[in-house]
This record gives sequence, structure tokens and C-alpha cells, in this order.
Amino acid sequence: MRRKRRFEIKLVDPTAPGYSFERDFFKDFHRRTLRPLLENVARCRVFQEPPDPRTEWVQNRIDAKLESEGARPADWRAAYIQRDGEEEYLLLTPEVLDDELFWWWALTQPSSTGMLFLVPLADFDWVRFFQRGYDPQQYGGSRPHILRDAKQETRRNGMVAFLISNSLTASVVASGPNVEQLFQMAVEHAVLTSKMVAPRSIPR
Repeated sequence: MRRKRRFEIKLVDPTAPGYSFERDFFKDFHRRTLRPLLENVARCRVFQEPPDPRTEWVQNRIDAKLESEGARPADWRAAYIQRDGEEEYLLLTPEVLDDELFWWWALTQPSSTGMLFLVPLADFDWVRFFQRGYDPQQYGGSRPHILRDAKQETRRNGMVAFLISNSLTASVVASGPNVEQLFQMAVEHAVLTSKMVAPRSIPR
């Protein structure tokens, strides 16, 4: 755990019907889980990735669905994202936090846009957050270059980084001692579904 410096926790019930791409399903997730989490985010870095030609047909189908629901990717990028040198940041204003359609587009589309959320360890209600999560696990996939930046941002400080996949699973990244503390809290407070065997101790 200290070496990997990360674990994963599902942000939606994996046994419940519905999918992250469904608008009504995501609307409830935004209200109950995502919006309260985002209120405590100190900053959000944005990573633009070139489209994967292997999944272009999937991207086109999802883009069409999102646009039919009113998604405005070009407008959002112009209004919500700012540049600082070589880095891009998402402006976390109340307008952006409340824009459920934007978050539905940003988090459920394929991985052309990545977001790295940074939260102060000491300024966040972790118990409340983990009580809304499911099945914390030590292993899981993440986008390598974003994971590298997440580890750099949290190496020797009190910051915690989140990466949220389009399956609405969060990769939690922190320094070695902090990630152990957070994983123990997640095991104690998160919901363990029938698909999950409860961890007996913190894996090292």
C-alpha cells in the first residue's frame, strides 16, 4: 500500500440497476455524492488526451447521445477551463459545481479528457465521504501519466488526489502514511457489497 500509494473505491452501488451513462442515474449521483465531494476540492487539473482510433466509433456514438441531451463541449472548455503556463485547470465556481450536465459529459465520456482533483487531507469529511462509497480495494487501473502527476502532487504533503473513471470509481492517491490511514477509514465506513470480501487489515 505504501509503495503503490493508491486504492480504489466505487462511488455508486455496483449491485444497483442503472449505468453511469444514463442521465437520471447520474443526476442522482451528482446530487448525493459528486457535488458534496467537489465542494472541498482545492483545484482540478485537466488533461487533454488524443482520441484513440480504436474506440472512435464508441466516442462518436456517445458524443451524439450527449449532444442530443444538450451537451456543449466547446462552450464548456472555453468557459470553464483556464490555462496556467503548460497546465490547464477547471474553474470550480458554484456555476460549474451545479452544472450536472457538464459533469455527466466530463465523467462518463471516454478518456479524451482527464481530471485530477486535489483535496486537503485535513479539510475534508472523510467519514461522510466513505460512508457513501462501496468496496474499497487496493488494486485497480488508472491512466498512467495522470497517476504519475497525482503521485507527484501528493508525495510529501497533506494533499489527496482523486481520479474518477467513467464507471464512477475513484482512485485515491496520497503519500504512503496518508493513503494507509484513508484506506483503513474506507474499510471501516464504506459499504461492502455481496461481491466484496471485507479486508482484514491494511495490505502493505
